[in-house]
Amino acid sequence: MTRPQLGDLVGAFGDIGTLLPLAAGLVIVAHVDPGGFFITFGLATMLAGVAFRLPVPVQPQKAVAAAAIAERWPAGQVYGAALGTGVVWLVVAATPLLGWLRGTVPAFIARGVQLGLAFTLGLQAVLLLARSVPLAALGLLLFAVTLRFRLVGIALTIAASIALMPRDQVALAIVPSLPALSLPGASDVLDGMLRGGIAQLPLTLANAIIATAALGARYFPERPIPERRLAISTGAMNVVAALLSGAPLCHGAGGLAAQYFYGARTAWKNVIEGALALALGLFFAPGLGSALAAFPMPLLGSLLLLVALELLSSARGLFGWQGWIATSMAVLAVTTNIGLAFFAGFVIAAAVRAAVHRGWLPHLKGRTPAEYLARLPELVFGGTRAA
Repeated sequence: MTRPQLGDLVGAFGDIGTLLPLAAGLVIVAHVDPGGFFITFGLATMLAGVAFRLPVPVQPQKAVAAAAIAERWPAGQVYGAALGTGVVWLVVAATPLLGWLRGTVPAFIARGVQLGLAFTLGLQAVLLLARSVPLAALGLLLFAVTLRFRLVGIALTIAASIALMPRDQVALAIVPSLPALSLPGASDVLDGMLRGGIAQLPLTLANAIIATAALGARYFPERPIPERRLAISTGAMNVVAALLSGAPLCHGAGGLAAQYFYGARTAWKNVIEGALALALGLFFAPGLGSALAAFPMPLLGSLLLLVALELLSSARGLFGWQGWIATSMAVLAVTTNIGLAFFAGFVIAAAVRAAVHRGWLPHLKGRTPAEYLARLPELVFGGTRAA
């Protein structure tokens, strides 16, 4: 492995704006074991860097995390979704299913899921901001700073959160510990998959496997990242996460773009980031729950709003019926859940295609609500990266 660079150190924190709010939400709302979360995240991040010899990102699965936070899942269903998605991707990697899925799952369905995630997290962010008007004002100010100067804004948000935490509620001390080994029950796996895991699959296929491989080939043409190896990696780290009480994980093109932008060029980025997470999980787990629970909720809302905005920008280019279907999926995701929105999107897409083919519906062109929403970050804030 080549020598570490300064950009690897900076890049290790390049995606913290996505990791922190999802980690806090999963621990605080879904009661995911903080030690299990950070240990599995740290191990997966370090092993991904060593295996690919590149700064390949690891992040929580957004569809599952968003659904678990918004719908207040029990922790068992989060672990069940990790096991279910892990087994699915190991099977996909071991069979010709990967190529078949590439031609079967419409890209706009995956982007409709992302738009639904943006709506779901955005609503959750607003509810958290509404808990305190003064803290909401501070959170929105820091949010505006983060849009322009990502690492500076996130650092200020974390610093402000630490300063505002009630000292009597935080019991952070060095206490070595390991997560409990457990196997999710069949009912938790089924519920976790139906409520969010299945909806995550097209998002993982499109963003964590296909797009990550394509972007990796662009950034590192001398060492391309095979899609099948990404599928194997995704499956393996989720099975381990389920056994160690961790959250569902995946790779991601957005994380790779952010970390590369901040200078990450070698696997040392993964080693640094993974070692920090692993140390938190191994030595501070008992106090992490109290620290995250004491996190000022409006400031957490401002970070979730950033994630929602980034997901919103991913819907660009959804014109005609595709855009209307994606918009319908987003509305359904907020009013019901991500899983139902995913299934409904498939059914509506099949019905619309058949109707247009038979001449019962016109071919639509022009902008749609999804396209206007996707342009909102650029028009208002000068642009943000897609997640």
